[in-house]
Amino acid sequence: KLDEKAWGAYALDRGLDQSQFDGVQKLLTADDLWEKSEELTRFFKAVDALGVSDYVTYSPRIIRGLDYYTGTVVEAQSISADVRRSIAGGGRYDNLLADVGGDPLAGVGFAMGDMVLSVILEEFGLLPEDRDTSPARVMVTVFDQESQLASYQLSAELRKAGLDVYSYPVADKLGKQFRHADRIGAKIALVLGPDEINNEEVAIKDLSSREQTSVNRNEVVKALLGMLEND
Repeated sequence: KLDEKAWGAYALDRGLDQSQFDGVQKLLTADDLWEKSEELTRFFKAVDALGVSDYVTYSPRIIRGLDYYTGTVVEAQSISADVRRSIAGGGRYDNLLADVGGDPLAGVGFAMGDMVLSVILEEFGLLPEDRDTSPARVMVTVFDQESQLASYQLSAELRKAGLDVYSYPVADKLGKQFRHADRIGAKIALVLGPDEINNEEVAIKDLSSREQTSVNRNEVVKALLGMLEND
């Protein structure tokens, strides 16, 4: 990384004049620039609905080293006060698969350092004793795009209540989402569609018995704890 003086000298050496360099400097310090992007505005609404806005910030200074990215790029860092280490980095690439001979399929991906992640998890006492357990016993589905934020908010509320919850990332056929819940070892799937939202209810599906019931939104935590008590 270059210090400010060396960075300025490098920019001028590459052909920028002082006015252009000042413009770049201004751009790289515009931390509210995301508000002018429709895509990033939707993204931060989803972040807020998930209840993780304290852990996600916008930075115009993140630059990935490869040029196949076509959208948002990301970097995950440790929040340790001692050492701020990069854990993972990546972003969206719409053309990469086609460029290497595959089907034209968009994707989002990242590379991560497993050793760095292991060290950080150990540092914070977050390495689980049982490494073979399911990531979550409850999965919240996404009925459609209109109810997506409501599903994210439900996931955040359940996590605050102490439940391990997996949020399905996109709107998809419910059957496909239920099959995914089975694959990850979840015991219960929750559905929050237009009817449930209007009635202030949540549909609870027992993935073992395949039985489905609806409960009042205010009673969902109690209902889930009862179902998982003897699991």
